[in-house]
Amino acid sequence: AGPDTPPGEAAKSGKGGKAAPKKKPQVRPHQRRALERERKAIERERARRLAGEEKVRQSREDTATGRRILEELRPKAHCADGVKNDQETDVDCGGERCRNEWFNDRGLSFPRACAFAQSCEVNRDCRSRLCQKNRCAAWPPFAQASPEELARNMHLAFFQLAESGGFISVDQMERFFTLSVNPDNQELSQAQQELVAALVDKFRNAQGLGGPKGSNVPLQYGFLTRGRSRDLARELIARGSQLAGSRAEL
Repeated sequence: AGPDTPPGEAAKSGKGGKAAPKKKPQVRPHQRRALERERKAIERERARRLAGEEKVRQSREDTATGRRILEELRPKAHCADGVKNDQETDVDCGGERCRNEWFNDRGLSFPRACAFAQSCEVNRDCRSRLCQKNRCAAWPPFAQASPEELARNMHLAFFQLAESGGFISVDQMERFFTLSVNPDNQELSQAQQELVAALVDKFRNAQGLGGPKGSNVPLQYGFLTRGRSRDLARELIARGSQLAGSRAEL
């Protein structure tokens, strides 16, 4: 240090007047042990998390494998294979198993019951619920039907007549309602035919579908299978079932 160096400055400076290096803070033993415990806790938590993720992954794989095995072992749905087999009374219908199965047709559920003239053993094999001499009898015209049965009959009637655009014409209304209350297309009496014609014509006019303008309106599924159309079908059943061969009183 020079003669002009203030007292005490020489002690702060190193050789040649350079600043002395700062000492690293000392980690005391109890601090080192605490840091080590924290590190080990973090590692244990990470190991637990990885183990949990592995269990979840393994569980998902086991579930997927189990489902594949069950699917392979499950018997194929013979009630939709287009072949008469496995105690079916006719192709894909009837029999102990198929008579209790349901299928979906464009959004509506149907039982796998046999249609008119198909083979049967018991009444429950038939859609008409009537098996005669091992053949399903026809659904009687204007037969009483539950709301679900009527909905299915109207559903089938619509798609039997519907064009590619998903609608039917006003001119087809009478045919639609006839099929809705006479799904197996049985012969109607003159009085029953006149009843259908008169009530459908009245309904058509009430809906503003009469005349040249109304005849060009496309009739869609929702209009013909719900609401007032469903009410008309119920009225046709109620009145048509009372007719034999005499002219209906309208």
